[in-house]
Amino acid sequence: MDQQCQKSGPIAFGSGNDLFGWLHAPASPQPLPAIVLCSPVGYELIRTHRTIRQLAENLAARGYCVLRFDYRSTGDSAGDELDSGRLDAMLYSIRESIRTITEIADTDRVSLIGLRLGATLAAKIAEETPLEQLVLWAPCASGAIYIREQQIMAMAQGKRLQSSSANTARLDGIDAGGFFLSKETQTELQTLDMGSQPFANTPSVLLLNRDDIPVPASLANALRNQTDSVDEILSAHYKEMMQTPQVSVVPTDTIEQVCSWLDDKNAAQDDAAKSAPKPTSKPAEFPRIQLDNGASEHAVRFGPGKRLFGIITRDARNNNNDSPAVILLCGGATHRISANRMYVTLARRLALGGIDVMRMDLAGLGDSLPHEGYPSNKPYNDKLVDDVEAAMNTMEELTGKKQFLLFGLCSGAYAAMQTAMSSTRVTDLVLANQLVYFVSEDYHKRLASGAATSAHELDYPRSDSLLYRLVRKTLRRITPYWSWPGELLSPYLLGGNVRRDLELLATKGTRFAFIQSSRSDAADALSFSSGKWLRQLAERGQASITLFDDTDHTFSPTRSQQALVDWFEAHMATRARQ
Repeated sequence: MDQQCQKSGPIAFGSGNDLFGWLHAPASPQPLPAIVLCSPVGYELIRTHRTIRQLAENLAARGYCVLRFDYRSTGDSAGDELDSGRLDAMLYSIRESIRTITEIADTDRVSLIGLRLGATLAAKIAEETPLEQLVLWAPCASGAIYIREQQIMAMAQGKRLQSSSANTARLDGIDAGGFFLSKETQTELQTLDMGSQPFANTPSVLLLNRDDIPVPASLANALRNQTDSVDEILSAHYKEMMQTPQVSVVPTDTIEQVCSWLDDKNAAQDDAAKSAPKPTSKPAEFPRIQLDNGASEHAVRFGPGKRLFGIITRDARNNNNDSPAVILLCGGATHRISANRMYVTLARRLALGGIDVMRMDLAGLGDSLPHEGYPSNKPYNDKLVDDVEAAMNTMEELTGKKQFLLFGLCSGAYAAMQTAMSSTRVTDLVLANQLVYFVSEDYHKRLASGAATSAHELDYPRSDSLLYRLVRKTLRRITPYWSWPGELLSPYLLGGNVRRDLELLATKGTRFAFIQSSRSDAADALSFSSGKWLRQLAERGQASITLFDDTDHTFSPTRSQQALVDWFEAHMATRARQ
């Protein structure tokens, strides 16, 4: 790894180390302001994670000391989205980020960059904190506008998923894109209004306007009336940036515009106002995040060259030495918290039961670096097993556990199954909505050469996937479970013999649990290839198949997330009794 990567890394900070962040330290510190990046929240955080990381890396390369972080009750920080006082918690997180980065950089000069609601929150902090510069990237002009956007998202989701579940109470709030806004949080956010707040503490403001829906003209006018210098730039490729992580596009032109604007503003500063550059401190090797429930989390960099990243959740007060350690593998290109932060909730609940858990970023995803010669943001590659093996090695070293349960969603399930095929340490598999069982050598070659880039190939890296989906949906109308037709056609349409591989794992004594969403195509793939045999395996107690009604591929509804976490806890308890 190069020098800059070695000086950058995860940190825990805040009152009681309850906040998670990532320091991007410059290789050669310059007399420049420290910078705090204020991310969006909810599903927008998931979709812009790679963009925020790239912006931080580019700024550090120009000599800025940068901190990106997760607000309390979001991401990898302590807390839960059902907590009270969410607005105060987010503002507290920004204040603590400013305090931390200025101490690390040994400066009293700081700038804020905020994206979406993060921009709205950064503007609120600007009321009380003198800033060098403030960058507002596609800001929500008010909390009311943000809430309305989430309501629209929730209504669209509700049309796709008409819940009939009676065993999970609906929560009182907005359930949008896999994230929840309580009535209390909505009331708090309603108090935010950028158009009516002062900006006297910020001499220079950059407004990055969306190229699809501009901010209200009244906001731009209010900024000009209250601030000495306001520059406005059109931010290109906003819609592409906000796509799902697998296909999200990092707007490199906009990032370059932000960096250049900051450079120009700081170059114009009087030399007397610039403090001498100071060396930045190196992050702790294993930063510890202290959780509200008394358990703790350790951020670890591991694997060859420390290229991989994960977070281990443990409760030293209540450790179950007989239970296998659990490794959580995300689906698609989503980083380790999962598509709706479900893995954070799951890890912390399991830790309270004495189970050691790691949630990790596979190479090239989240905050893990890609393998040499491999592209980023590609969830299927021929190094997945190496990554999971490295995670098991790290868990064994740090916890002493020698047996593992792998839980994967979608492409994470593929990585889990492939690892179990070659490892004797994997005793249990929980495979949720697995769509892909085989990846061709041709795909790996195209991936290495940069030719495999389309969204179609990211989701289904099989040359015949469209034919497969057409045939399986046709046959599904004939019978819900196929015997000889499915098993005969499966090797041709799935790319290999799924039942053969599952039988091999069963012979090794591996226990299976398959989780399927009613609104996902994953149930078809499993039934198509192995439905009858799996039912026989379930009768012997070695496998189970659980269907979650009225939910989508990533368990977006909050009630579905709660139900899955409850199921997993019960599954681990049943396993312990066996």
